[in-house]
Amino acid sequence: MIAPHDYVEEIINTTLMALQHSVRTRVRVFVNASSSSVYGNSGKIPSKESGRKGLPLSIYGALKKSSELLCHSYHASHGMTIVNARLFSVYGPRGRPDQIVYKMTQMVEEGKTIANVQPDPLRDFTYITDIVSGLERIPSMIPDGYHVLNLGSGLPYTMTHLRKIVERVVGKKAVIGQIKPLAPFEAKCTYADTNLAKQSLDWEAKISLEQGVECFVSWYRART
Repeated sequence: MIAPHDYVEEIINTTLMALQHSVRTRVRVFVNASSSSVYGNSGKIPSKESGRKGLPLSIYGALKKSSELLCHSYHASHGMTIVNARLFSVYGPRGRPDQIVYKMTQMVEEGKTIANVQPDPLRDFTYITDIVSGLERIPSMIPDGYHVLNLGSGLPYTMTHLRKIVERVVGKKAVIGQIKPLAPFEAKCTYADTNLAKQSLDWEAKISLEQGVECFVSWYRART
């Protein structure tokens, strides 16, 4: 687990350095990779950029929200066009081993016990190529100003549903452990309202969870 001060270094300090460099080099559009974690348990789903604001539950989410506020201050002070792209449960090849699709694939492959987390959390899994497609459209399609934009599949699935897909693709049954409560810093549901991205970028996610897991497992098995 990453220590809180490491999150400060990786999120806040690096965002500040990138903003400072962008001011010096007169970058026209600055895109901040934010996170669905900023919504916490917002109370209303799907989560809308302009809807009732939730409070982040995790340190990671709090610092991602802080990075958005830092970006707003640079927009106000320097007139920079800023887009805070709130990314929803990104997965795919070369992802971090602690991310859930990677972790679950590894555990099923190796026959390790997977905790039965309850209540069964819902996640808006979004394949990496869809995220890249959305990010690539931003500089040419977003007007000047300060913006917040959800990039997600708009189709939340339970962890149980994900596990069953992984089992089918891997060709093995998972070993399920005892019931474990959902951690207090984990949101019950992430679910993106993607209407603004559709309107602003003419964008929507194309890769289904089934297709994405198949692509990921192929990469996972070929990586060594």
